[in-house]
This record gives sequence, structure tokens and C-alpha cells, in this order.
Amino acid sequence: MTYNNTYALSLLLLLLSTLSLPTYVSSTSSSTPSYSSTFTESSPTFTETSPSTFTSNTTSTAPPHSPYIAMSPPGFTRTRPYAFLSPKKWFSSLSPSSSLSTPTSLIMFTGDNCAHCDEMEPNLLRLESDLGVTIARLNVWRSQLNFKLFEKLDPQQKCGGLPYFYNTKTQERICGATTFGNLRAWAKGQACNMFYYVPEKSPSTTESKKKSVGLLGRVSSKISSMKEEGTEGVKRKVEEEVERRKGTDTVKKEEVEVEK
Repeated sequence: MTYNNTYALSLLLLLLSTLSLPTYVSSTSSSTPSYSSTFTESSPTFTETSPSTFTSNTTSTAPPHSPYIAMSPPGFTRTRPYAFLSPKKWFSSLSPSSSLSTPTSLIMFTGDNCAHCDEMEPNLLRLESDLGVTIARLNVWRSQLNFKLFEKLDPQQKCGGLPYFYNTKTQERICGATTFGNLRAWAKGQACNMFYYVPEKSPSTTESKKKSVGLLGRVSSKISSMKEEGTEGVKRKVEEEVERRKGTDTVKKEEVEVEK
């Protein structure tokens, strides 16, 4: 029995020695051992050089990190709908190739065939030169995003027209064409009037403009002259009445003095 048990134990040890077991290689040059093992399944291959370092054979499909806040990765020209952003963060959504990538707090909403917008352009250029500021011109008819931003910054359509000026720092706004002084106060962050229209042009300028528009201009000129004649007639009557009363009062005053 003893011989048989010894023989069986020897066979068992021989069988175990022939099995393929993972091999562990220990490095004697470092106090921290390194391990190397390979998995042949469908999963990726990982190589462990130290307990804290791993390398993978898979490639990342994530887009590269963009240095621009709230924007697409470099190479993309599409931008976020900045109408849903706060005005102060609006310029952070612009693409690098945009002509409006310079941050500014002064916005002018304009449109095609806007006579008042064209009329304000010389004042804008003068303002930018005097104060060293930048005023963004946004055409609401050529960009849906500009139109949405215009709706956001004009709540309840209090203005509803163009041009529309908005200061994102002070929330001061101006509706329509205005004077240079009012526009300057708006750009400097001072209190300004939302509705402060440009004074009417001189009669000579208006007359010269009407002469260049044909029959309609002549009719308008005739109506204007009739209004002016009516105004002059009212003025004459008022002046005559004032002179008449002034003379009467003078006579009565002299009579009173004589009686005294």
C-alpha cells in the first residue's frame, strides 16, 4: 500500500508539472515588481509596465478638445444658437473664423434697406474713433440667429424696429435713429434715452430731396408749402392780436396815470 501511494503521488506531481500556467517575471533591479500578461480574448490588449501605468491598443473617437468655450472643435464653423445665451456670454459662442470674434458689449441691430441704419453709420464710425470701442453690426434679415437675439434683447417688442442699440453691460438700449450725444452716452455706459429721435432736417435739405422724386415729391412739396403758409398765417394773427392788446393796455395805463 505504501509503494502504491508513493507511485500515485509521483504521477500526480508529474501531471501537474506539465500543465501551462501563467509565468510571473520578477525584476531584481527595482523594489517594485513588474508583470506582463496577455489576454487573447476579443477585448483590447493591455500591457502593464508598472502598477500605475497602462497602455491600450484602442484609438479614441472623441473630438479634440477645443480651447474655445461653448464651441465646436477646431475646423468646425457651425456655432451654437447664441440667442439662448446670456448677452454677456454671446461672443463666446462665435466661431474663430467669424468677423465678430472681437468681444464687445455694444450691439447695433440693422437690416437691409434700412435708411435710418445708414443714416447712423457716420455717427458710429465717429464714436468708434473717439472712444476706441467696437460696435457689432448684426443684420437681422440675413441671419436667423441674429433675429432670435434681437427678439431676446427687445422683450415684448417695445421697440420693434431698426436700428436697435443694446449695451450688454448696462442693459441700456436705444430704439431708432438718435443724436450723437445720446449715442455717445449709450456707448460710455451712461444713462440714455431709449426714444430720442434725430431732429428734423433743414427745409433746404428736405426741399432738395423732394425735387428728386418726381410727381410724388412735387405733391408733397405743395402740401408742405400749404402747411407752412397756414403756420405763417396763424403766426401773423397771433402777432397782430398781441400788438392790439399791447396797445390797448398801454392806452389804459396812460389814462390811469393821467387821472392820478
